Amino acid sequence: MCDEHDGAVALLWHEEVLTVAYGYAFLGLRGHTLASMGDAGELISRILRRCNFVVFRGGSTGRASRRREGVLDDLIEHMQANHGVIYGLTVDGSRGPAYRMKMGGVVVASRCGKPIALVRTWYRRRIRLNTWDRAAIPLPFNTIHHHIRGPYFAPSDPSDTKALEAFRDRIEGDLVDLAAHSYDVVDELPPAALVKRGLRAGD
Repeated sequence: MCDEHDGAVALLWHEEVLTVAYGYAFLGLRGHTLASMGDAGELISRILRRCNFVVFRGGSTGRASRRREGVLDDLIEHMQANHGVIYGLTVDGSRGPAYRMKMGGVVVASRCGKPIALVRTWYRRRIRLNTWDRAAIPLPFNTIHHHIRGPYFAPSDPSDTKALEAFRDRIEGDLVDLAAHSYDVVDELPPAALVKRGLRAGD
């Protein structure tokens, strides 16, 4: 998929952010991604750069300390100007709500004409951090499962907001399904919040 279309946009949930970097390295891929401007974003950036990622700093959060205006345009320009760019974007970051996809990754794929892959990296033996996303860290003597679904192609007109939102809702549901499947693989029940749009209180 990446070779055929000279790049791709991989979308994942933020709870995997401390794991997926090693998955890219294991697969021999050089990832490109986005990290917030805050202290947590700095830590994540250092980890990602050690795994040979290209890291942009910014984010879609409403907090000024974590946001940099124009970063979405920077991502688009970088992908358009360079061959073989593979973005890995956490779609519910950087402050949630968990398992609800923001539009940034869809817009990048639409503007650049690149396919979207939904990805999931999961494992049974883990600890969870006390963060909004309960970020997961794998423990030793583990089996890491990599799941992928796609390709998907976003509507080609980035100004058609209704079409983009409908597409976002569809692939958000598929990414929820992919995460639920990852819990089935390790024989565990998924968290209560991992449900499709409209099935959770407050949606």
